[in-house]
Parts: sequence; structure tokens; C-alpha cells
Amino acid sequence: MLNADMNFMATLQAAAKELAVDKITVNAYNPGIVRTKMRDAIDKKLQKLNMKQ
Repeated sequence: MLNADMNFMATLQAAAKELAVDKITVNAYNPGIVRTKMRDAIDKKLQKLNMKQ
């Protein structure tokens, strides 16, 4: 793991600990895209654009 990656993970873990007091969760171990209706709509639009190319 790169040093920058380790720093990023440490920052996320610190944020998770601080925000946990207010019952806010942080996806600190696998940050990424969360599947939502909005994200699904974006994916469909991107697929259509890719098919045109």
C-alpha cells in the first residue's frame, strides 16, 4: 500500500471515530460508489452514450 493510501485510510478512520459519537457512519475501509436510484440512472445514461460511440 502506498504511503498516500495509508494516510488517506488513517484520515477516514479518524473521521469515523469522531463522527460515530453522532451516530454517523463512515465507509472507511472500502470507500466507493454507493448504489442508489440516482446512480443507476447515471449508469444507464453512460451506457447509452457508450453504445453511440
